[in-house]
Amino acid sequence: GSGGWRADKRYAHLRSRGDIANVARHPRAKGRPWVAHVTDETTVEELSYTHSFADQAPHHVAAVRTATAKYAVYSAWNDGTIDVDPTDQDRELYDYRTQSGRLELDNVAGTSSGLASTMSRLLETKVMPELRAPLPSRLKAAQSEGLENFYALSAGPIP
Repeated sequence: GSGGWRADKRYAHLRSRGDIANVARHPRAKGRPWVAHVTDETTVEELSYTHSFADQAPHHVAAVRTATAKYAVYSAWNDGTIDVDPTDQDRELYDYRTQSGRLELDNVAGTSSGLASTMSRLLETKVMPELRAPLPSRLKAAQSEGLENFYALSAGPIP
């Protein structure tokens, strides 16, 4: 419940991140004007499909949402890496200033709107650098184990 952990040197790599507990307690607290969502997981539902969707759909999702829009990039990773394959990506952009955008019915990602440029820049300059920041060396073994488990799971359907 407190920010005391920020003084612990083990968590130095997290000190600059926003204080989400404070934002949750005080709606007017200083925070980011956006939220991010990132996942790399193959869900059980996808693995249970009888067609090849689970093998072909990009599983790396990076998204950012503001009061006016939601932008998501779905990417595949290059085999055996955590590097995004830029040739295998799908995008969604919903303009929340419109009714169909708020309902997420009108994907305007393919347009040349300023909104697409703004949201893409936000994702690439704010969200992705934080995701790509190196982990402290004491977490490298856990990261390696997690990647090995991810690769093993994503290699095929669960028996």
